[in-house]
Amino acid sequence: MNNFQTSLFYSLQTFIESSPLYRKHFYLFKSLDLATIQDKNLNIGRTGHSRRAILRALIVKSLEGIPSIPRLVEYLENHPVISEMCGFNMMKKLPDESQFYRFLNQIKNSELEKTHHNINKALIKQGIISMENFILDSKPIMAASKNNNFKNPHGNTTNKKNT
Repeated sequence: MNNFQTSLFYSLQTFIESSPLYRKHFYLFKSLDLATIQDKNLNIGRTGHSRRAILRALIVKSLEGIPSIPRLVEYLENHPVISEMCGFNMMKKLPDESQFYRFLNQIKNSELEKTHHNINKALIKQGIISMENFILDSKPIMAASKNNNFKNPHGNTTNKKNT
């Protein structure tokens, strides 16, 4: 019978170097500047979990194609290295899914736009992206209204110019 012994403690750097998945998230999070996002509550109630960590976890959700917040929490529980890279403490419990929903309801779109703008400025400054090419999708999207609704018997579904 073969006996083998593995180390009980691995460094985070060892995991990052050995896995393309971990490397992808590590370099992404390393390049993100989330200074415009307030990290925790300032003297108001409990300190709670880091808002920046929750935002990083939501980025993981998008990158990995995770369909829902409950599946995201399950994913983070099963991948403690990624949850540690997001900013959560592996020795403590992950935030409940309700905290993710609360974060999504409370964060202002202007905060995310400001962060996005700062990241784009940094990428342009480094020469990674440029503003030489511009792509615009100009296909109109018809809004659901009583005029173009097929269930409305008085709606005009054939002539869209008058709506």
